[in-house]
Amino acid sequence: MNDQIPKDLRDFYESGRRLEYDPKKCAVGKVELYDLQSIKLVDFEVNSQHWAPWAAEDPHADEVGYYIVPALDLISKCEHYSPGGVLIYIPQLGVYGSFDDDHRTITYFPKIKFWSIVGDPIKYLSAQWRPKQSDFNPILNPVGVFPFQPGWDW
Repeated sequence: MNDQIPKDLRDFYESGRRLEYDPKKCAVGKVELYDLQSIKLVDFEVNSQHWAPWAAEDPHADEVGYYIVPALDLISKCEHYSPGGVLIYIPQLGVYGSFDDDHRTITYFPKIKFWSIVGDPIKYLSAQWRPKQSDFNPILNPVGVFPFQPGWDW
């Protein structure tokens, strides 16, 4: 088992519970979580561009490249969207979030445990598409925290 899996997520799996919600009300539709043993650390590439909210403090804002953010990818299948990054856990920061592979940004959920996600899956699964429905929704600023990789990789 991956030692970077947080206790709250491990406890959820061991409880035998599932994410229960109406997929018709969710931006991504029906999702399936990876089995606990199949969860892997994946490098997500966060854009570094002049339009990023943190551009003023980014020494790489005018460069072509991205920040590498390692995270546990939790969704194996997704009805209306590519599953990669729909729900992630960033061990280095101890937060859950969602990777937007179109814009190469991460919306993260500060101070949220997995049980909160279980209690309101639509709020978290739809966070990047429906930001007005959530009361957090910050975009991850990778500057000074994660390594920068010059060039394109997508």
